[in-house]
Amino acid sequence: MSDATVWATTLTGLYTAGLQAGRDAADQWARTSLGRRVLTRRGPNRSSGIGGQLVPYLGGTGGWVTGETYQAAAGNGQPSWDDLTDTQRDEVLGAHADGFDDGVHERSHVHLQAATSVLPWRMLPHLHPDRLRVGAVGVFAGGWSWQRGPFGRRRIPVGFVGTLREMGLDGRAVFACTRQVADAIVADQRRLRVFWRDELVNLGVRPQACVWAVERLLPTIGFDGDQLVVDETSVIGGPDSTTRITPDDDGEYVVMGGAWDWRPVDPHDCDRIVGEVPAPGEQQRFAPLPHAPGMQVPHDRFRLRMLSQWPVSGDMAYVAALLLDGQRIGTVGDDATGSGRELLMSDAAGAAAWTSYVAASRHDGRRVDQQRLLDALADQMFLTTAVAVEAAMGSTLLRLLDDAGTTLALRPIPTPASQRDIEQVLTEPTAGGQWRIWTGHAWHILPDRSSADRW
Repeated sequence: MSDATVWATTLTGLYTAGLQAGRDAADQWARTSLGRRVLTRRGPNRSSGIGGQLVPYLGGTGGWVTGETYQAAAGNGQPSWDDLTDTQRDEVLGAHADGFDDGVHERSHVHLQAATSVLPWRMLPHLHPDRLRVGAVGVFAGGWSWQRGPFGRRRIPVGFVGTLREMGLDGRAVFACTRQVADAIVADQRRLRVFWRDELVNLGVRPQACVWAVERLLPTIGFDGDQLVVDETSVIGGPDSTTRITPDDDGEYVVMGGAWDWRPVDPHDCDRIVGEVPAPGEQQRFAPLPHAPGMQVPHDRFRLRMLSQWPVSGDMAYVAALLLDGQRIGTVGDDATGSGRELLMSDAAGAAAWTSYVAASRHDGRRVDQQRLLDALADQMFLTTAVAVEAAMGSTLLRLLDDAGTTLALRPIPTPASQRDIEQVLTEPTAGGQWRIWTGHAWHILPDRSSADRW
């Protein structure tokens, strides 16, 4: 065997020794607190360069090459470390460094794959709250859910996947979720009851007083068949305060939407997530109609365009074109007599698309008929013009809606609206309903005084 072959074998041995040293270094890093934090906060989309980042962090020199390291790789018959030329020492260090770097890259990616298979929501930048829009899937948690986690960072034990129905002016979210997620919400409420009871016990509070305090803090929640029953009588005090929540026509539940302090949260802040997570680009489940709160349509390709209108006994009759992608496919007429809107289709393909559109549309999760959907599109047409006129005059609108989504009253107020302007309208005598304010993008719910005092 030539000297060149023997030397090449020696360098291969040094590379192999460096490879194992790199693997060992990456394994040790993964066991440290820093490594655990990185592995639970990163996914492959953000961590493809983690091996390159670790190389300088773990030494960057290929690990230490000692006389024993060299001799073990070189074997007998090779010159000692002290007898090597400068060129030979550089080759030894280079071979060991290449192996070390490759070992770090290899093992760091193994750790990343293991972490992301257990924590798949670390790869969900498309579900970040900043990207959440009405009609889209997000991750939600109660404002009460945050707990102190490792390293002093606040964490959420469990987040819930749901579809955002509405967002209140105060940031509270109304979302719909599957039965699986609703079951997890029930389980989490029970976990919280146990958690706070134990916390009080550990503080030395008498057991009976602990039970009383938890009852005053958290409601009793559970299922009665398909109904979700939330008993808040002990929390609120006074008469029976039980809410029974039934699934909508798609089998989804709105768990105390608008009443409890639900918020969209970053999936990275959750230790666990319950629910089916959509792939990037598939999170938008329906398109909202901005001027028809609660209405959920499969897309925004249909709209009405005014052709003519005239007053009739204090109301407004009109004829409008029904457009699909800007092309007229039918005509809608309303004589303002209360008999409803009539639709005359003039395009067979458009008629089929309209039929599918009606079948897929919902209002607060319930199926709607053609008349209800035409009402919503008419609201879109009229209110788009109304808010534009008020904006040009430096005002915005307050709108009173009933439970069916019918507009009962409209009130202009100056922009920006002061609390006094809003309260003056809220104190007007009305026949029930809910006030909302147009913010330029959506109608946000205005909590009434009793709701504000309660929550």
